[in-house]
Amino acid sequence: MEKVKLTPEEIESELSQCYGSDTVYKHSFVRSVVYTEGVRSMAILCGAYWLIDEIVLLQKKAMADPMLREIQFWTFKKNATGNGGKLECFRDTDDKAFGKRIEFIDFPLQEIKIRVSNGVMYLPTEE
Repeated sequence: MEKVKLTPEEIESELSQCYGSDTVYKHSFVRSVVYTEGVRSMAILCGAYWLIDEIVLLQKKAMADPMLREIQFWTFKKNATGNGGKLECFRDTDDKAFGKRIEFIDFPLQEIKIRVSNGVMYLPTEE
C-alpha cells in the first residue's frame, strides 16, 4: 500500500486539532524527556523525528540557562530555498536564547512551534 503524502495545509489542519492528552512517549535515548501525541503526530506527518531528537539533544544547553529550566519556546523555520532551516530556542516571545542551523532537511511546513515544560515536549495547541 502506498503512503499518501499530505499537503502542508492538510498537515497544519491535522496538527491544529491536537489537544492535551494523558498519553506521552519517552524519547528513545533520553528517557527524562517525553513528548505528547501532538508532537508524535507532527513527527509522523512531517517525517520529523529528527526535530524531536534535536530538541532533546539541546536540553543540556537549555538547562544551563536558569530561565529555560521551566519552559522553553522552540521554533523551526524552513529556509527560503526549502532545504534545511533554523531551530531556535526562546525564553519568551522575543527573547532568543540560542539557535542551530539544520542542513539538508526536507520539512513540509514553513514553520513549527514546540514547547518544552518540565521535561514534556508539546505543541502550543496542547496547552
